[in-house]
Amino acid sequence: MIRLASLKRMAFAVSMAFASMGASQAQALVLCGDELTRDMPRRASRATDGSAVMDRLMGLGGVERDRAITREVLSGNIPDHLRQLVPVGFDGALSDGQPVIVVLCVTPDYLSIGSDRDHVRVPMGLPAAAKIADELGFFLPTTRIVDAIYDQADVQLSPAPMAPTSAARFSRCRPCMGPNMPITATASAWWPAPPM
Repeated sequence: MIRLASLKRMAFAVSMAFASMGASQAQALVLCGDELTRDMPRRASRATDGSAVMDRLMGLGGVERDRAITREVLSGNIPDHLRQLVPVGFDGALSDGQPVIVVLCVTPDYLSIGSDRDHVRVPMGLPAAAKIADELGFFLPTTRIVDAIYDQADVQLSPAPMAPTSAARFSRCRPCMGPNMPITATASAWWPAPPM
């Protein structure tokens, strides 16, 4: 999810620096601080770990699963590290054509449920993802933004696309859990405290 840097709710905040500055200089000017995540509820100390939540959701499909995931996220059951937004910059232009660097504040990983110690990246449909983003004051990335995030990431995992399959197979949680495991295994070589 992405939060812009300082306008309110609708545009949240975009920090634009004229193109004479490099992207890294513009990013350094943007503070992706706690004020941008204040709408995210804090995780309760008694909140369920990610693996336990996913065990509970295994029998659910589609809309039911998305509702349960939405409840977990909106109650604050997300890892604290997702609240530490990072700047990502890319070239843009004002309406008069003047070049600018646009800097967005993004979560450092995909949306997950659980604690920093035990969390699971969660699959969900577009309506659920949009509801979560809207409720928390974020917006979903475009393909251009996703590419900028990947290009500027400290850790770039190789894509591992899944083979096409029927929608019915992914209507339940169990097949959706598969992609989380290789990501975690690969990422653990890069992060001192690997995500679960």
